[in-house]
Order: sequence, then C-alpha cells, then structure tokens
Amino acid sequence: MLRRTFTTFVACGFVAVASVGFAAAASPKPIYKVDSVAASIHGNKLTIIAAGAVSTGGWSKARLRLKPHKPEANTLEYEFVATPPAPEAMVVQVLIPVTATLVTKLPPYGVTQIKVDADSNSTTADITR
Repeated sequence: MLRRTFTTFVACGFVAVASVGFAAAASPKPIYKVDSVAASIHGNKLTIIAAGAVSTGGWSKARLRLKPHKPEANTLEYEFVATPPAPEAMVVQVLIPVTATLVTKLPPYGVTQIKVDADSNSTTADITR
C-alpha cells in the first residue's frame, strides 16, 4: 500500500513538472529585434508586414500583437512576439530571421503610423495607400 502511494505521488510530481514546463514554453515572448516594418491599406483592410530576428533556433508562431493605445494617438503600437523553444530544447545559437504578416480592420481615424516593438528595439512605418 505504501509503495503504491509513493509511486502515485512520484507520477503526479512528474506530470506537474512536465505541465509547468510546457506551459512556460507555450507563452509568446518578444522577439530579439525588429528590422523592418511596412504598413499599407488595400481595400478595407490594413496589412502590416514585419521582419526581424530571434536569438536562437526553435522559435515558432511569430505574430504581431496589438498593444493598448490612446484614442488620440496617431500611432498604433504592436509587439512582435513568437513562441520560444522549450527550456530543455537544444537549439542553435545564432540569429534566425522571422517575419509576421497581419491583415486587420482599418485603423481609427487619425492613425498614420505603425510602430512595432521587439525586445531590443522598435521600428516605425507610415501607413501607405
């Protein structure tokens, strides 16, 4: 009986540790740097294309995430994020290029620029038609 209880306890501990490690790896984080941003209006949609780099291999699902902004601001800010590799993953230690494209609704009246933030820098681009 004691052995079965101990085995169950150890198994639950492994599951808890594995799920915590998986949850930490699944959370998007800012990429290392953003190199370029382009924003344009096509029809009734705003298209934003950003290029940058992550600091190691193994990153996935790069995307742009809208940051809160003031209604009177003329700039919409986005954060360039991606899902990092699992902490125990073996990855190459080199800058890897990543891109993200976002097609969204038209910006509010008066917005003329898009700013994209990364971990080490940010880049701003005018919205073109």
